[in-house]
Amino acid sequence: MTAAGWELQKAIFAQLDGNLSSAVYDHVPSHAPFPFIVVGDATANDWGAGDLDGEEHALSIHIWSRYHGRMQMKQMMGEIKAALALPLPALAGHVLVDLRFVFADEFPDPDGISRHGVVRFRALTHPV
Repeated sequence: MTAAGWELQKAIFAQLDGNLSSAVYDHVPSHAPFPFIVVGDATANDWGAGDLDGEEHALSIHIWSRYHGRMQMKQMMGEIKAALALPLPALAGHVLVDLRFVFADEFPDPDGISRHGVVRFRALTHPV
């Protein structure tokens, strides 16, 4: 992970942890109660232009629920989208140029009991 990617992950974690009704994890402890949210996978690509260095980040936020039905999952996806529409904490050494919602999807988890949701965002950063 790049330095900008790590700063972005910390800011997103802090934003979600401070604004959501469910637990937010970077690593899920064993026997964590449902529902919960995980700041998940991220990729970074070059987004430089001329003499401006920059990165494009694709970020996945994962949700796990054992609610019977889809209501809880849809509400949690809405909470995540609303929390990340608010200004994020500053990134040390980097500027967050843009953070945009890309998609949300939910589906049965292979365990046969849970539902799994993924909310994807795209972010653009450049160094200070």
